[in-house]
Amino acid sequence: MEQETYCGKSCTSCPHREALDCPGCKSGPGAAFGSCAIARCCREKNHADCQTCTSWVGCGLRAGREQEPVIRQKRSEREAQQKQELQAKAPLLVRWISVLFWLFIPQIIAGLMTDDNVIKVLPGLWTPGVLLTMVCTLVYGVALWNMQSIDRGYRTAAICNFVVGLGNLMNFIPSAALQIFIGLGLVALGLASCYVEYNTHAEVLVPTNMPLAQQWRKLWKWNLWCIGGLVLAFVLLLLAPVLALLLVLAVAIAVLVLQVLKLVYLYRMANHFRQFC
Repeated sequence: MEQETYCGKSCTSCPHREALDCPGCKSGPGAAFGSCAIARCCREKNHADCQTCTSWVGCGLRAGREQEPVIRQKRSEREAQQKQELQAKAPLLVRWISVLFWLFIPQIIAGLMTDDNVIKVLPGLWTPGVLLTMVCTLVYGVALWNMQSIDRGYRTAAICNFVVGLGNLMNFIPSAALQIFIGLGLVALGLASCYVEYNTHAEVLVPTNMPLAQQWRKLWKWNLWCIGGLVLAFVLLLLAPVLALLLVLAVAIAVLVLQVLKLVYLYRMANHFRQFC
């Protein structure tokens, strides 16, 4: 008779089968997208089961096969507990993530008000534009601060946003050298805030939505590529100005795309947690 499992255990005599509501190894944990490491190992090595493997006698994975159901049971209980905790936290997450999402609109308006081309036509928009940028950054920090009970990373990101927001006042400092010095510090702090925020979003999503968590982490890596592009453009400025200009344009387009992706991820994140409310 064909072996029921990859490791040689009998599904019919397994004491954990009923408690785990397991349909059987090759239809359950041992299936293509199942959680069993032994089954995954057999498939990767193109073996029908452990007995066709030359190293099955001393295999550490197979030696721990009796503990696999226990591990799955504990994992199931842990996930159930995480989801229960999430039901209590979900309303808070939905509320403040939605604030982060809708702040995108006044941030765009503030960016337009302080744009050099707009200032040439309407110079009076510069001061309210700077103040609006500061207010948006501070409100963004408040939203993150209110989620610190979910994860301490939000608290760190909030503090960075508070400092960056207040740092916008340096635009009113008459000294250009001091503006540049403070500006560089604020850029570094803004990058730190971005890193902490994106990774905290990912950590919060890991128990219930791993694909979206991974997308947040990729978003941060793509931001790093943009920074690298700007550094390269600065180096090329003296050697190949036209190429440097094209690279800056490409980075600007990439940054715009990344901002849109951030908006999409915030929207998806709010919708995801809304189902737990």
